[in-house]
Amino acid sequence: MKTLAVLALAAAFCLPAMAQSSGDSMAQSGSMKTKTTSMIGCVSGSDGKYMVMTSAHPNGVQLMTSDDLKGHVGHKMKFTGTMSSDMMSMNVTSMKMMSTKCSMPMAKSAPMSQ
Repeated sequence: MKTLAVLALAAAFCLPAMAQSSGDSMAQSGSMKTKTTSMIGCVSGSDGKYMVMTSAHPNGVQLMTSDDLKGHVGHKMKFTGTMSSDMMSMNVTSMKMMSTKCSMPMAKSAPMSQ
């Protein structure tokens, strides 16, 4: 009878610890999939399709947002959000204007063939 009570008591202490550790690993893997990042760059675009150009992304990253960025074209902005898996677009969760002026980084061009 004492053995059964000891086993029940041991199980009562072990189960919450196991549940907590598996919950933590699920939260970590879920957060890795939706890692929030920020980038500062120059806004370009029109007709509801806008991009931010940075030195790391001179060809631009498409900004996925419901906000109209028409008034911010040419401005230096900080965008925060989640990047797509192909790193070509960002789902914007917040933005902040850093400056009304911005010098656009040079886009990479394909080498000319002769």
